[in-house]
Amino acid sequence: MNDRDNDPLEPAPLPDALRWRLRGLRQEALPAVDLWDGIRDRIGQTPRRHRKPWAWMALAASLVLAIGLGRSLRPADPVTEQRTVVMREAGALSEAYRRALGQIPPMPAAAPLAPAIRELDRSTGEIRHALARDPDSRLLLEQLQRTYARRLALSRRALYG
Repeated sequence: MNDRDNDPLEPAPLPDALRWRLRGLRQEALPAVDLWDGIRDRIGQTPRRHRKPWAWMALAASLVLAIGLGRSLRPADPVTEQRTVVMREAGALSEAYRRALGQIPPMPAAAPLAPAIRELDRSTGEIRHALARDPDSRLLLEQLQRTYARRLALSRRALYG
């Protein structure tokens, strides 16, 4: 007994009669007709498609259109977007300040806190001017908000004591 007798992966030997019958089945068969002539004739009969010269122009135009649409649909520049947001917030803040200031009755020019109020008004003008030069500055927006809040608080204090 050898090692091959117990190997489960080794195929079992075929009986000689079966092997001879299998060898007898293998025969090369040539086609009855030469197929290449028919193939050559069909290739010659296939109409060739000629591309029109305007097809390239149409392709180029559609490519330009696709690139143009892609650029117009891309997200905005974050810096530009921030500038518009900061300027929008500054405008809304100024409008709210004007409405709030409009509800407070005007104080006399000789009031003891009038110089401080004038100084705060001058400061808000400078901050707005600085925001126009640097529209993406969140720091200036926050400074404008603090100055408006101080101005309103000082006006209330001057009015109500």
